[in-house]
Amino acid sequence: MQKLVTSVVLLFTVTCFAQDEMPDHDITLFDLFITSDTINISNPVPVANRVGYENQPLFIDDNSLYFTRMEDVNADVWLWQMGHEVAITKTLESEYSPTPIPTRSGALSTVRVEHDGTQRLWQINSDGSFELLFSDIKPVGYHVWQEDNVALFVLGEPHRLEVTTLGQAETTVVDDAIGRCLALIPGTTTMSYTTEEEGYHQLRTFDFDTNESGELMKLPEKSQDYAWLNDKQLLTSNGKQLLWWDANQRVWLPVNMPKNLTLSGITRLAISPNKRRLAVVHHKQSSSLK
Repeated sequence: MQKLVTSVVLLFTVTCFAQDEMPDHDITLFDLFITSDTINISNPVPVANRVGYENQPLFIDDNSLYFTRMEDVNADVWLWQMGHEVAITKTLESEYSPTPIPTRSGALSTVRVEHDGTQRLWQINSDGSFELLFSDIKPVGYHVWQEDNVALFVLGEPHRLEVTTLGQAETTVVDDAIGRCLALIPGTTTMSYTTEEEGYHQLRTFDFDTNESGELMKLPEKSQDYAWLNDKQLLTSNGKQLLWWDANQRVWLPVNMPKNLTLSGITRLAISPNKRRLAVVHHKQSSSLK
């Protein structure tokens, strides 16, 4: 594969479920403050809090993010900009995992659930039209870009991590029995993913430039979603408490959260480019923002 530049896209996606199986989620935005030995969040602001499925936040700048919303029986891509929402797609199919394609200006990739249930990776053009990117790679559940290269979570028994490049029909299988969270490590040509081992998720890496694989640390118990702050620090959650990796002490430490804040069912996380905002997906039923 060609040598890649450091355009970083971070995304969290979701396997597509039937409507009656979709959990009821909210997305809440927090101010994020980082020091050498603490991480704090404050000032919760609802991003999406309608009844039903709202998930997969992805910042495109410091004040805007894409997310997925399900209304009726279909999921669509939405854009949130400082309190204002606009639908990017309104189709008879379902679109998940909106992600800018680094080398195609104005284009998004999306996991599209087609009429027959097939899940493949499509491109949404700036004019709203759709273009199939990989006709034979299916069923796709999650993906992450590094320039023209893409890593794909391909559902199966077991689930597989496959990599390919725009314009290519073939993929390379990197690993199997993988978790759902794929991410680019900031400032590198390396992506991260997890494999489940003895009840824990082991964080692993694959470098698109060298094709080399590696192993990092175990995520805490009950954790599998995470977001990178930089090439050494990351955030995760055990479902109720946010945690961060202290690379110097090599331990997981709690994020300082507002005392009157109660969250449960925390899953996906997204961090703004300036590292000052954090989007958190959490359960609606058992969460309260006071």
